[in-house]
Amino acid sequence: MTNKTNSLPEWFADASVIWLERRNAATSALGSELGKFLIARTQTEKDAQLHHEIMREPIRGDAVIHVASLRGSSSEIIGLSRVARPWEVIKKRNQLNKNRDSYYYIALQDYIDFEYPLRVSELFDEIGDE
Repeated sequence: MTNKTNSLPEWFADASVIWLERRNAATSALGSELGKFLIARTQTEKDAQLHHEIMREPIRGDAVIHVASLRGSSSEIIGLSRVARPWEVIKKRNQLNKNRDSYYYIALQDYIDFEYPLRVSELFDEIGDE
């Protein structure tokens, strides 16, 4: 059961680092359950290799903002969680190619599902006015 709210928890203000997870159809195909863990392949195309190595940086207590673009083209902030423990490498069957691939895996905790998702474009419109 997830907590539905649009207020920020106390632990969010105490986080020294805030990460952003951008979820799309490809991420969902990896079987990632929202707010439970982050996952990314360890071996990808040459250009994406460095992008995925960032998965080694989150530490326990860091906050994660979850952004999804599953309902069309607009991206929405849909929830928050925090890192439960640092990364590890796991072997997982990829639902797209049926191979057992290596993935960076980061366990999350304290997921909060926003009752009213916030469109990213609206957030930046507000920031731009200040």
